[in-house]
Amino acid sequence: MAERRTFPTKTVIVTDKATLHVTIEPFTDRNTNNVEHYSVSIGSRKSKCIHITVPGGTSAEGTLSWVSKMVPECYLTANDTSKLSQHIVNLAFTIARDINPSCTRYRLDDCSSFPCKLPNGTEYAMPMKQFHIAFHGGTWYECYFGAKLLHNHEIYERGKLNLYNSSKKPAKFSFNHRDLEEILRPLYTSTSTWWEFFQSIQTKYGDKKCSVIYPWINNAMYEIFESAIIEDKRWYVDFVENERAVKTPLIPFRSYEDVKGGRRITRKQTNKKTYTPYYTYKLPPMFPYNYFVVQAMDYRTFLKEF
Repeated sequence: MAERRTFPTKTVIVTDKATLHVTIEPFTDRNTNNVEHYSVSIGSRKSKCIHITVPGGTSAEGTLSWVSKMVPECYLTANDTSKLSQHIVNLAFTIARDINPSCTRYRLDDCSSFPCKLPNGTEYAMPMKQFHIAFHGGTWYECYFGAKLLHNHEIYERGKLNLYNSSKKPAKFSFNHRDLEEILRPLYTSTSTWWEFFQSIQTKYGDKKCSVIYPWINNAMYEIFESAIIEDKRWYVDFVENERAVKTPLIPFRSYEDVKGGRRITRKQTNKKTYTPYYTYKLPPMFPYNYFVVQAMDYRTFLKEF
């Protein structure tokens, strides 16, 4: 059984990229009074854009439930929005590892999509996995966090090689849309592999590329992988494998430190936003950030702000 520890329920985390609001909520077994799991949410006070479930006992697997698109509602402030999603997911994994160091594997329940604006003004929920494989050669979690399929990952890896194999790109392919057939056919016939075709779409359409692939991207993935493995949702991230490969160095935590002592707050001071430093994380040299400080709110501010 993991050591019973106390964590701040609501915390403000300041990094050099953003200021974020974190909620850590324990769920306790009524019979044993042991914490079954911790629910960790990261975002702003109103919107929680990342959620991760951390087991409270000796279970070796937790769950990353969802990651939303990093819109302004997902953080309190942001100094640098480049790769902010990657940064905050890494932060979520780091907090999770600190809560329960014995849990080294996290299952990905996150079936992410993003709104793709179509020429007629409507929005289509573009599946992130297929989109990222097409233009980056792997899923988002795979590229940044070394994610793997629980079963048959070798089959998936062999299927990805078909992106670069000219014999795996059929002479004819339906784009399921009359206008798209007309504009994409020249690009398709002038490229020898699927990868070259997707890169030509990237060059021509840039940030609007999702609007020309949405009707047919799933069919293309079935052609490329030659099986339904593309639909397999049993993905996971393993901290030990990541550290061994030095793909995604997680932020090492110090132990949580209780805020001790403190000064009496007058009635006049209750109108001020008062933050007390909670603890500091030190980062390894290879990590692109120098430090970040976690702050715990004074309880009167807590009552006022939440």
